[in-house]
Amino acid sequence: MTNFENYVLDHFLEYLPEKYKDAKLRIETVTKQNDQEYRMLVLKLTRAKEIRMDLKIAERRAKTDPYDEIISEMAEFFLNNCHNKNGMEAFVSNIIDYTFVKPKLRLIVMSANRNKKLGQQAVTWSFGPVMVQACVYIASGDGNNEGVVRIKPEHLKLWKVTEEQLFEDARLAEEDLFTIHSDADLFTSLTQLGRQSKPNLPATAFYCINKWNEPFGASILAHPDLLYQYGLMLGMKDLVIIPSSLHEILIVTEEMLEGYDLSDIKQMVKEVNEEEVAETDVFDDTLLGFDMNKKKLCSYEEYM
Repeated sequence: MTNFENYVLDHFLEYLPEKYKDAKLRIETVTKQNDQEYRMLVLKLTRAKEIRMDLKIAERRAKTDPYDEIISEMAEFFLNNCHNKNGMEAFVSNIIDYTFVKPKLRLIVMSANRNKKLGQQAVTWSFGPVMVQACVYIASGDGNNEGVVRIKPEHLKLWKVTEEQLFEDARLAEEDLFTIHSDADLFTSLTQLGRQSKPNLPATAFYCINKWNEPFGASILAHPDLLYQYGLMLGMKDLVIIPSSLHEILIVTEEMLEGYDLSDIKQMVKEVNEEEVAETDVFDDTLLGFDMNKKKLCSYEEYM
């Protein structure tokens, strides 16, 4: 525990209205995507309601700025963003009700190699070469705030649902959110970071899949039926999948990559991940494949 963290625990409630005087404070380490660890301030308001605030920026400022100034701004942020009346408070309160939660279920698909700690902290499924978790997602009415709660075994006990039911409910809740579009600009950014001597692929051969106005679009990888439909759209061709980030994937047919060195594509992905993608949003440096005959997701090396 740092000096700043002790100061926050001792004084943060002093900057909030009187109605928060009985809130309980603690600071804990939270593991996020790609096993990145963050220190979080947790306000326990009732037995069933907790609100968390990331301390990363505050900790950085604490090296140079007065503690009371930082805490005052943290309290203002809490009141204006974390505990507003546009849906977030209701979200925290109603998470115990599965009928409220069910339409807000989403899947998060990640690299198993990059998320070993995170895989131990929530309900997790292995799905071919990737790891899948479920979460509850909600955006506030003004669109400025997002809430994501990963589903843990205690949630399943509370809701009296099985892992199998949760997985299918989450897939059903998000299956209409995905969009696919041709995007030459994204591939141009890849090739610009790769070897310039390599020919660009035709724009019509390159497609981006994400979610309309939501994060974690790479969860399309947990929907083999949808991937199969996209493969049909491209002429019943097996797919090569480039996980651009946790929020979108890039797909191209295998025959379109003929003459293109696989090691060059991997290097491009690695450089984009290092230079353009936030660490918590990186999926992996590897490529995936989708076998149309088997309707199966696999590593590209396994497919080859």
